[in-house]
Amino acid sequence: MTRRLLFSALFVSVMTWLTPPIYAGEPAKLVPQDAAVYVEVSDASRLVDRLLAPDIVRTLGSIDQFRQFTESNDFTQLRAVVTFLEARLGTTWRQAIGDLTGGGAVFAVKPGSPDYVLVMLRAKDPKLLHRTNDLLIELVENDAKDKGRESPVKSRDYKGVKAWSLDKNEFHTIVDDTIIFTNKQDGLKAVIEMAAGEGPRAITESATWKEARARQGEDRIGWAMVRLDMLRQAGVAKDIYQEKAADAGIPIFLGGLGRVLSRAEYATASLVLNDQRMALRFDVPRDGSDWPEAYRGFYAAKPGEEAAEPLRPAGTIASLSFYRDLKAMWDARDQLVTPEVLPQFTELENNLGNVLFGGREFANEVLGEFGPRFRVVAATQDYKRVKVAPDIKVPAFALVMELNHPDEFGKELLVSYQSLMGLVNLGLGQQNQPRFMVSTENYKGFPVHGARFLQRAAGEGDKGVHLRYNFSPAVTIAGRYFVVGSTVEIVQDVIDALGDTSAPPKTTPHNVIAEVNVARLIEVLEQNREPIVNQNIVDDGNTREQAEAEFGLALKLVGLLRKGQFTWTAEPKSMHVELSVDFEQGQKAAGK
Repeated sequence: MTRRLLFSALFVSVMTWLTPPIYAGEPAKLVPQDAAVYVEVSDASRLVDRLLAPDIVRTLGSIDQFRQFTESNDFTQLRAVVTFLEARLGTTWRQAIGDLTGGGAVFAVKPGSPDYVLVMLRAKDPKLLHRTNDLLIELVENDAKDKGRESPVKSRDYKGVKAWSLDKNEFHTIVDDTIIFTNKQDGLKAVIEMAAGEGPRAITESATWKEARARQGEDRIGWAMVRLDMLRQAGVAKDIYQEKAADAGIPIFLGGLGRVLSRAEYATASLVLNDQRMALRFDVPRDGSDWPEAYRGFYAAKPGEEAAEPLRPAGTIASLSFYRDLKAMWDARDQLVTPEVLPQFTELENNLGNVLFGGREFANEVLGEFGPRFRVVAATQDYKRVKVAPDIKVPAFALVMELNHPDEFGKELLVSYQSLMGLVNLGLGQQNQPRFMVSTENYKGFPVHGARFLQRAAGEGDKGVHLRYNFSPAVTIAGRYFVVGSTVEIVQDVIDALGDTSAPPKTTPHNVIAEVNVARLIEVLEQNREPIVNQNIVDDGNTREQAEAEFGLALKLVGLLRKGQFTWTAEPKSMHVELSVDFEQGQKAAGK
């Protein structure tokens, strides 16, 4: 008896050692370590659940075009196909998505030689996975038979694992509870070898991958990593990594992003999605060092003292706030752009310095007078506050700037405004267009210098009220702030929103922050319903009923959202961008 037990134990041990181990675990363990792109979704069914949430279903159900589609022959055929698949698989299509992807999905790109793409789905129900694969092969073979062609399906075993090919560029296999698709045989071979404990090392053993994954929040439903070092080595998007930009706009808008990308080993992205909001975050790690002198114009010296809090005057549609030290950026221009671009700066200095600022020294006496925090707002116009309402209604805009010496430099800005309005009037007069009448109104102790068109709208006959009547450009010096707006009214509203105009603004940790109020955006669209519908009729040849339906559809889709926000943040250990949107119904359900 003892000999039998010893012999059996020895036999089992030898067979276990000789038999390749079967993979069991997360799909990432089947991705090679030298993959340049890695994307992981924890549960694809959550994406489907959000797309089919009650608020979206109700909105779709109220749309005539969608109802017409559900009553069409195409939809009937689609429904028949879905019903057939559900019957053959013994489950509903929504349940199938959850069971086939509930263990996670992975997409990866491996460059070099060999290069290939991998797509992996880990199922919660392995039996359903095998049934689905069998049905897929059956359908492909039946389709070829019906068309009198040879079946494209090919299969073979490799290291005890069966693999299939349905096309010259499609190969797949099932390892344990995971199905793997790839575009090349080399990719399939590598995956099967890794599952057997051979082949290339897995990306999960990479310190870079582990570090990148640890940076992701636990509430994510998906995340991605891109190996920047590999992309740089391959020469991908070389212009982004250059220390000196070939376009003046790159350093102005992107700051030190190129510098960070040129030094980081990787970048990541993550997605958060629930009933209340969706947020997409891009993150590039930094080494914690201070910014070089050339980049001091883009970022504050102290953390948390970057862009000011966004302004939200009455009727705000969108608000933007950013940090840019214009003087510091100007002084470092030869370190930020290539020599070929520098003449553009000289041209700007000659034009603005001489024409608008009376020959003041541009760097110190013009740019040096502005503080580093700028704010821009767009707001709906209340046409009850003006005498003339144009046919096409445009939001009002305003730019708010801090001044280092408002009492002295503010006067220069007012003179520049008057000079600019004089040039505008000359141009309008030459074109036989109505000109501006400049006047000054006092608002809460601040003189608001504005300009309104001379010609009365009633004198324009049957042409309607012109677009120009959306504008009454105005400026003011309110305490430490210079405000320039497209209308007198928005300048007044900004003064209200500023509060204590003698105090510096409250700051944020973000270098750039932007907000959008969707309800206000819809209000502007509603104000322009008639001209938008008429333009649709002219451009697309639709009937009024069709044009009205398309306009209504656009409003309903936009109305699914409540607000959006964009932030750009530079921290010692990270530079990250986050784009988020709040869902209207989700926020209502949460009582927000």
